[in-house]
Amino acid sequence: MGTGRSKLGWAIWGTGVSLKLVFVAVAVLLPLFGVWTASSLAAHHDGPLWVSLVVGALCFPLLPLGLDLLASWRRRRRPYVRPHVLTRFDRLVVRTLGINAVFVAGLLALFPASAFEALSTRGDWMLGNATTPWAEQTRNVLFRAAERLSWLHQATHSNAYEDLIDPALTRTQSDDSGPRRAGKTRRTIEPSVGTVSPSELYRADGWPFADTLHPAVVALPPEHETSIDAVARYFVQQETDPVQRVKALHDYVADRVAYDVPALRSGSFPPQDAESVFQRRTAVCAGSAALLAALGKAAGVEIVVVVGDGRDSNGLFDGRGHAWNAIKLEGRWYLSDPTWDAGHVSGDTFTRAYKSSYFLTPPEVFVATHMPDDPKWQLLETPLSKGDFIRQPHLRPSFASLDFELLEPVRARHSVSVGDTFELRFANPHGFVISGSVRAAEDSRGTRCKTHDNRTQMTCELPEPGKQKIALFGPEGVYMGQIHLDVG
Repeated sequence: MGTGRSKLGWAIWGTGVSLKLVFVAVAVLLPLFGVWTASSLAAHHDGPLWVSLVVGALCFPLLPLGLDLLASWRRRRRPYVRPHVLTRFDRLVVRTLGINAVFVAGLLALFPASAFEALSTRGDWMLGNATTPWAEQTRNVLFRAAERLSWLHQATHSNAYEDLIDPALTRTQSDDSGPRRAGKTRRTIEPSVGTVSPSELYRADGWPFADTLHPAVVALPPEHETSIDAVARYFVQQETDPVQRVKALHDYVADRVAYDVPALRSGSFPPQDAESVFQRRTAVCAGSAALLAALGKAAGVEIVVVVGDGRDSNGLFDGRGHAWNAIKLEGRWYLSDPTWDAGHVSGDTFTRAYKSSYFLTPPEVFVATHMPDDPKWQLLETPLSKGDFIRQPHLRPSFASLDFELLEPVRARHSVSVGDTFELRFANPHGFVISGSVRAAEDSRGTRCKTHDNRTQMTCELPEPGKQKIALFGPEGVYMGQIHLDVG
């Protein structure tokens, strides 16, 4: 009679060993994830990193070992002791799992809105500015892991404007789910062209357009402004070029509709349907996008509303909802944001300041500030992930419209030491003036950076600690974007 295990016995033994290995792996990874999350939140919110590391050490191994020693001490004091069901190692694993499950759940419950952003932007804090191959590979692994928490962002950030939009306005006429073909709105300008002025880059058939209202919008007679249909008919009669006709529709919304700051501040929004906005002449982004879609329908142009997230005024991602438009011209889709082309909000005041930066903007430029909920509306062959969107530098369309390209840095936020020199590199084919200044996050004044090598390199001195930013400016002082620095 054999003494070995039966097939069933071996199967039970193998299952037990496999489960134990899984529990051990989770008991190791869960504390690491907790420390990673806590330290990234600390770095993101300028908190002390040492606190998160101490708490992590308590969660493993100090607290599980301490509880095990306490249980052993109490067990020895009992008059009668039952045999252990689990080994000491198994008990340590279970305690580690329980303590760290509570720790991680508490972190995500306390910081549900910022955990994903912290991991996506500062999750590589321990690598510093290292750019060696192993550092880049580790960084990619960390950010891929952070992307797994994008569901937490979706669950904790609701788009306040989405419920204000008629779902029918977000669907195309064909209502297909396939990829969208992006329109080619930019001409290629070679350095040999010899451009000497930014105005020479403006064009009439595509982006970048000059920041001037369409003449039909300026000359629109009152008798043709009695209804949405009347306005659309007037523009159709006055403009035969498809691009300029759509520009007239976009410019009308940007010029006539003021941003409803009181509604934004109170969170109580009046109706945002196209007719209400047309009569009231105030709206939040949802209303402006709805009006442009209605004007497009009346003019025979397919325009839909796109919902998603936009960066805040500082170029940072706060998960704030937003709405804009996609326009179909000659079988291809283009992007437009009449709200952001209308002006800007400062405190409780809206200031009209028309521009055309967000009209038919190239998708690769538009996605620097707009992240649609549906990736197909990025109009990119390879859409950005939410983490990629958060990490990328905040550059306004004015940067790309002058044919600048930022070569370094490639991220929006950086940690540097006091006294360091931060370097930026650009492609500047036309040799336009470019300048930068280091300033506190909420300050409008700062220390000028130095420009070198035919305006393709910039160095910035960082003598003061704290949250700082490098604000970038182009010809005639046009603001072009910013890089955020945590100087310590």
